[in-house]
Amino acid sequence: MDGPPRKKHKDRSAAVVGISRLIAACQRCRSKKIKCDQNFPKCSKCERAGLECVGIDPATGREVPRLYVYHLEEKVQRLEALLRQNGLDPSGEEDSPVLALVLVASEPVGPMGVTFAKLMVTANRMNMGPSDLLALVPVDVSPAILPPKKTAMEFIRIFFAQSNSQLPVLHRETFLRDIFIPVYGAWDENVLLASDYLAFNRSCYEDLIMPDEQTWLAQYKQAMQALLSGDQDPARVSLSIPKPEGFRKPLFFLNIIFAISSSTNHLQYHTHMSELFKEAAMRHVDATYSTADLLEQLEAVLLQTLYLVMRPNVPGVWYLLGTALRLCVDMGLHKEEHPKSQTMSAFTKDRRRRLFWSTYSIDRQMCFYLGRPVGIPEESITARLPSELDDAFIDPSDNNTRDYSDNSGGMASCKTITLSFFKVRQIQLECQRILYENGELPRRFSNLAQWKTHISEELELWRARCPKKPRKMNCEFNTEFFDLNYYHTLLLINGLSKKTFQLAPDAYFKVLEALKGLMACYTKLYHKKAINYTWAAVHNLFMAGTSYLFVLYNSEQLRSLTSADEVKAVTEDCLLVLALLVASCTAAKSCMDTFLMLTAVVLKLRYDVAVEGTMVGISKHQLDLVSGTGSLKGNLASLVEGIANESEKSQQEASHDLPRFGWVSREAFEPEPRTYEQALPTPMMPETHLEDFFLELENLSPVSSIREPTNMDLTISNEMPSGHNRDGKRVFELIQQMPTEPIWDQFFGRLMAPSFKQEPTTP
Repeated sequence: MDGPPRKKHKDRSAAVVGISRLIAACQRCRSKKIKCDQNFPKCSKCERAGLECVGIDPATGREVPRLYVYHLEEKVQRLEALLRQNGLDPSGEEDSPVLALVLVASEPVGPMGVTFAKLMVTANRMNMGPSDLLALVPVDVSPAILPPKKTAMEFIRIFFAQSNSQLPVLHRETFLRDIFIPVYGAWDENVLLASDYLAFNRSCYEDLIMPDEQTWLAQYKQAMQALLSGDQDPARVSLSIPKPEGFRKPLFFLNIIFAISSSTNHLQYHTHMSELFKEAAMRHVDATYSTADLLEQLEAVLLQTLYLVMRPNVPGVWYLLGTALRLCVDMGLHKEEHPKSQTMSAFTKDRRRRLFWSTYSIDRQMCFYLGRPVGIPEESITARLPSELDDAFIDPSDNNTRDYSDNSGGMASCKTITLSFFKVRQIQLECQRILYENGELPRRFSNLAQWKTHISEELELWRARCPKKPRKMNCEFNTEFFDLNYYHTLLLINGLSKKTFQLAPDAYFKVLEALKGLMACYTKLYHKKAINYTWAAVHNLFMAGTSYLFVLYNSEQLRSLTSADEVKAVTEDCLLVLALLVASCTAAKSCMDTFLMLTAVVLKLRYDVAVEGTMVGISKHQLDLVSGTGSLKGNLASLVEGIANESEKSQQEASHDLPRFGWVSREAFEPEPRTYEQALPTPMMPETHLEDFFLELENLSPVSSIREPTNMDLTISNEMPSGHNRDGKRVFELIQQMPTEPIWDQFFGRLMAPSFKQEPTTP
């Protein structure tokens, strides 16, 4: 007898309490009221139906597969066998090595089991959203007036030393011949163009130097003097002056170079200066479309793309980059084989190669940072690298040389910079393919660890070969950009990725050093006012800063070696640069707010230090210049006039007036308002305090479950608990996701901003 029948209860949990014996029949047979043959692991009826055979757990009343206990027993046996293979005792006694291993590998994730991913989600929810300081692309701007010759030469000098040395789009001597001389006349050879230790090849252009009165600058000045009177806006007067067809193409190239140069040293100029030069260039862009020289069309597209990479703008850079890639394919620049290669001049061959590899470099850089597929696969590329010779030795009138890439020259050249960047793009592409695109490991590597060792050696060799002295580079190039690429690549090799969601102990130290190096590079560039790729800086700083907090949060050993004061110092520099990039990159505001809150939380949870953030040493006028909300008198006339006269002394003095971000203790923080001239505690930080964060954290639903990692995921650290892998995977996804969406909004040209005020004055 089974005893008296139990009473039916409406409450299912109450019914469960009454279960006193194992229910042998499966749920499906019970519900259909048919006899269950109780076969294991599935009864015959469930087997025929192709359904899971589910029973009832007598202790909890929950539905569980009838195979459940068997599955757990098998798993325990496998794990015990694995421990024995590694010389460990699976008995589980207190003095067993197993217990020590578990204690080391299972460091608590935080108070009440809070994962770092949950902290990130909460911090992101706490940020304040769009900033009042946000000043993106103005919608109604007047193009910049043509700057004086001295100012123009300074901009061009910056372009050739900092931009064209990385992406050699323009040949120096032909640029002077076809672009500069028709507009400005003879070049002052005391102003060097990536030619600090070599003379110009005057034979390329000296026969075309025209009298000053025939240049467009002379005609332009005469027209401006005749038309400008009273309180007229010089920009509008400039627009009314007709431009002869022969000068329109040079005016496009010059103005887009001015736009790139003012973006190269981003923090030195008003936020909108480069935008006005870009607008002036686009007035003449159709002149580049009508040229019969397709390589010249590609040069124009690449310069626009380079500007948009620095300053996300309309049209979206993704579309322009696609145009450049298609032009390369249409002209066969990616292939060394060409029907006319036997009759093609050495100059043309080198020009084709430098334009293709410049397109390649931008494409790889964009895709590497933002996880996009490359435009032209590596397997389709057979083009040789461009020559390392200085442009002075690459002569368009030379008919004797067959191929400049066969000549090394052995003399100082900015092409050493060029080839170094092309090489690191190839290394970065390999990292992206293996770690972020599920590419297969080359057969010579038996596991991911071996490949990481190999690619790390390649990266170290690349860094050792990078030029370090101006004598080797033939120009004053900011070598911090080499370090920036080195630390960024090192971080992505050893940090979180699609194939590594749990860091090994030695990887924590590598990641920490890479992060500190990366943020130190941006700090140096900030003090030099030389940050150029604003979106990349935001993406890199957020990734580096958040990863820095992640490794500190999860590694007690690293925390023992890193004081709270050091954490504050590192994060202060990171937050300052993010704050100053708000005006030119949408993502900077949300990334700054999230990182600011996250840092304060980690300092509280792991170091028991309560802090608030504040900006100090910045006035209202300085803030307007940084954010782009101030007025531009005379449409840059008063700004560009003195650019070329900036001395090293004035730049050093200016560096002492730079604003700075600082952490102050909660106890010392003054909540009452301060004037702009004293300090700026907000609006660059959320007004919510840590109490609000923890309230939000308490209300936040648990982070969604994630699939268990595969064997490949665990190549590095397969002994770590799956919970750590789930947290690492979620953190990796959040680091990639948070800055990407607003960056892509700018790249696709979906964001616009109100115009800024321009006050009409005379030049």
